[in-house]
Amino acid sequence: MENETFVARRTESGDASDIAKLVKKTTEAIFGRINAEYIIEKANLAISLASAAKNEILGHMAFLDYPSANGVDPTMWEHWLKNYYALAGVSPLNSLFVHLFVAKDAYQHGACKEILRNTFMAVPVLQYVLITVSPGTKLVPALEDNFTALAPSPGATPPLDLYVSHRHQHFPQLHIRLGRVEDTDDLTPILMKHTREHFMAEMIESQDSDHRTFVAEVAGRAVGFLTVTTEMDLSVLDKCFDLEPFHHLRKALPEHLKGTLPTEPSQTTPTEVLMGPSNAICIQMFCLDEQYEMRSVDFLVQVFTLFVGYDFLILLQPYNLPEFPLLSYFSRATPTVGFNLGQELYIFHKCALLQSFSVRYATSADVTGVENLIKDLEGQEGLLCDLKKYLHASRDPIQEGACPLCVLVGVCAEQVVGVAIVRTEEDIDYIRAHYNIEDFVYFDYHHPLEHSHLHHFVLNPVFSMHSKFFLKELMRLTHTDCVYYPLLLDQSKHRPHTVISALSEMISINARLVVVGASDTSVSLLEGLVFCPHLKFNNLTLVSTDGMPWALEDDAYRSLPHSCCYMPHMYSLLGLHARVNVVKATMVSIDRSQKCIIVEDSGGDQSAVYYDFLFLLMGAQYTVPQKPNNFCRVFSVNNEYEASHFLSWVQTELCRSPGKVVVYGATLTSFTVVQALLSAGVSGHQVHLVLPPGHTPFKNPTVEERVIRVLVEMGVTVHHGYTLIQGKGEVTGLLLEAADGSLLNLPCETLVCVDRKKVAQRGFKAINDACLVFDERLVISATNHTNDPCIFAAGPVTKFSRRYRADSRSHANFNSKEVGKKLAAVVLSELDPLAVPVDHCTHDLLLPNFNSPVVQYALLPGGLWYLHIEKPNFGEQLDDAGKDQVFITDTAANGYFRLHINQYSQVETITILSSMKPEVGNFQCLYGLHEKYLNNLASRFVEGLIPDLSSYFHEPWVCALMHDRFGDLVDEMREQTTSSLDGAMYKEQVQKTLEDQDLHKARSMLVARFDTSTIKTRIRTCLFNFLHYNFYHLPMDLAQAFFKI
Repeated sequence: MENETFVARRTESGDASDIAKLVKKTTEAIFGRINAEYIIEKANLAISLASAAKNEILGHMAFLDYPSANGVDPTMWEHWLKNYYALAGVSPLNSLFVHLFVAKDAYQHGACKEILRNTFMAVPVLQYVLITVSPGTKLVPALEDNFTALAPSPGATPPLDLYVSHRHQHFPQLHIRLGRVEDTDDLTPILMKHTREHFMAEMIESQDSDHRTFVAEVAGRAVGFLTVTTEMDLSVLDKCFDLEPFHHLRKALPEHLKGTLPTEPSQTTPTEVLMGPSNAICIQMFCLDEQYEMRSVDFLVQVFTLFVGYDFLILLQPYNLPEFPLLSYFSRATPTVGFNLGQELYIFHKCALLQSFSVRYATSADVTGVENLIKDLEGQEGLLCDLKKYLHASRDPIQEGACPLCVLVGVCAEQVVGVAIVRTEEDIDYIRAHYNIEDFVYFDYHHPLEHSHLHHFVLNPVFSMHSKFFLKELMRLTHTDCVYYPLLLDQSKHRPHTVISALSEMISINARLVVVGASDTSVSLLEGLVFCPHLKFNNLTLVSTDGMPWALEDDAYRSLPHSCCYMPHMYSLLGLHARVNVVKATMVSIDRSQKCIIVEDSGGDQSAVYYDFLFLLMGAQYTVPQKPNNFCRVFSVNNEYEASHFLSWVQTELCRSPGKVVVYGATLTSFTVVQALLSAGVSGHQVHLVLPPGHTPFKNPTVEERVIRVLVEMGVTVHHGYTLIQGKGEVTGLLLEAADGSLLNLPCETLVCVDRKKVAQRGFKAINDACLVFDERLVISATNHTNDPCIFAAGPVTKFSRRYRADSRSHANFNSKEVGKKLAAVVLSELDPLAVPVDHCTHDLLLPNFNSPVVQYALLPGGLWYLHIEKPNFGEQLDDAGKDQVFITDTAANGYFRLHINQYSQVETITILSSMKPEVGNFQCLYGLHEKYLNNLASRFVEGLIPDLSSYFHEPWVCALMHDRFGDLVDEMREQTTSSLDGAMYKEQVQKTLEDQDLHKARSMLVARFDTSTIKTRIRTCLFNFLHYNFYHLPMDLAQAFFKI
């Protein structure tokens, strides 16, 4: 036991069962009846001591922000404490209450002391840890050694006994003083871990009124230092960062000088004249021993004690360095677009050191303070309106049956510095159904009234370090446990919610990540980075000609085929606009030496966007050929924005003229463009569809024949096998060449060219000029690296290096969303400080696997909806030979439906052509499922019990299969089948059965073995849990039928 290593860590939900085993009768006597899972879910902080070797739980302590006794209102415990005990200085800001402590007998004393030490270390503002117990209850010896009983106030008879443990007993504050030359011997070894330069003695000796070095001392030994100066160039910082919220780091100009300023300041007028002298000091160097870095805030008190005339302390740090604990007290300044200082700016205001910050319900006396706080903010009218409603009736008087409204204010030194407005969340079922809330919340332990909806939250940036405390107090005072904050977007016709977690501990990543192109791959990459639960990317930038992808009007959306990686409403639901900087411009060049790209906006102005990592994710584009004659107008349609522009021109210009329109290209887009023209009012006799040889957009001849027939019936002329060529001399029409060499001069006033996609010309020039390897497409490794380690690439403009001998494995043939997810995983493995290091030399040898289906979804001429779902098959024609099965139904009501089952009895291809709009997301869920999951579809179809596959997949029983968590259920059942001893034996029996000649007899034996094993019980339990947790989505008769089993 002497050599055993222990680790104190945050408690996880999976530790609940081990913690429950440590609960004893003495534990229940102190803390009452214990539900370990419930305590972990509700705790503000829960820390466990575990063995490093086996991760065995040896001790656990859970803390909440109110007493554990039932007789004390969580919102009123401060008054209760003051009435019964004379313990001065205790507040919600600096105290926590123990709600559970358990430990193995041999480790109780050590576990208690170590957990308390780590608690005070993890929460620097914490000064007191308290325990409340019933009168006369005796604590276990481990708690008695670390907690002191408090005597009641004179004349008071408290209903509970109170014990306290102070910070100085476990992890005291650091002693901070001015540096001395003799500190060099202690500080040099600490500094040598980060730099090899030796200048400590000179730096300490050169101190003056503008340069000071502060030293942290523990037991007579220097353990860290911080160097501060008053010299800095604020004009440069003002250009590179938005400093307006911090008054540009300058002092207010005296009233008697304001009248002397010029009414129209010129560009040459010094900032000091306009706004006053500097009000900030700067940290030049900071270094602290790792075991004391959580107490780095102790430096700040001494700094402002010496530099009395300054309010702000700033720190500049390179982008590529990780944040350290001291920066958690600072506010990050927003960089200004177009300026590159190469560093992040962090700002701290001395008022944040005040310990009088508190949160309470708003009163009418706070109206003026709130108005002053939000006077310069957009949307202040809505906040003030809700404040007046609260002061009048504590609810919205206009809405019938409106839920209660709560307004809380943050107060420091009797001044309102923050305000929050919440209502009870009444739409929790909607949120639970549309978001993965279960990844963060156990709903069974939260009452419906414990969910709240945050409408407004404003906090002075000076006090941003208290934002988590503000929200914690909001939940305590309103008796809620979960707060949801929606980002509502006016541009959306749907109900877009982006639920963000405001209280989670997140690691900041300041590396500048620049994504070029707004493709599905780009959105998937950004989604993977933004929704990483423990990382916060502060410098994500998207460079795109048309900005962030968005849901435009239906006509523009229907003018193009879609991969269905992201349906239109999903862009608003993701809420990427709140976390990603968008630059509407086109990349024209890459400067690898300066690590920047040059972009050009719609006005022709160029600017630089700097990066640490660059992602070239531009999609391939339809190229526009040179005009075949002077009278022809040429279009290409690559995205919804271009489609919207094209349709606008069609409605204003083309519909008024009888000119011919030629749509050129054997792509799915060519058919959707024809449908858009016909829907816009263009006569079918004006439209010519030219299909070049060698390619067909449909992988089903029945679908192609039906669509061509509809086109002919609508008057559209279809030309098969013609190639567009450039004519010589005076050409009056569109010159086309057939396979036999014959020419066709087709009259044309408008040409829509949507043939095969290629790399855009400007993109190719930028890539080629930057000396990135280009071999028909941009060459990448298995981890998406180009020949520049700081530049990644993915999507249809890329190809894997020839050394992989995998020319057919192009990203263009895979699901773009999955490609983006794989790229996000690579990026996180490099930037996440908690990730397990990856050997990229080995990782680069194997190409990634792509398993998600490829989807084509489009509205074709005649109002026919086309949906095709297939596995990534490199564009090869389907092969139904061998053991594959194909089931087809074709009805007047629901159209054509083709289902392809492969030799492993799994759904491999789905093809639908119908006048009824198919539910794409639901049919995607069927891909890869065994036909047994489809209610024995194969045998039912053969028996003639399924006359219409479309109707079959709209029956209620299918809801479970189309649930987004059904895949998790399948994985769980598979794990239950193979992980247990019975499962392993059953698996061996199945393998032997496959070798048996009498398959019928072997099957009967396996069924009998399954019925008597524990596997069936485990699978039934999985099914029950699935139905129980998803009852709000699934039909109730499904759950009732299950209970009858």
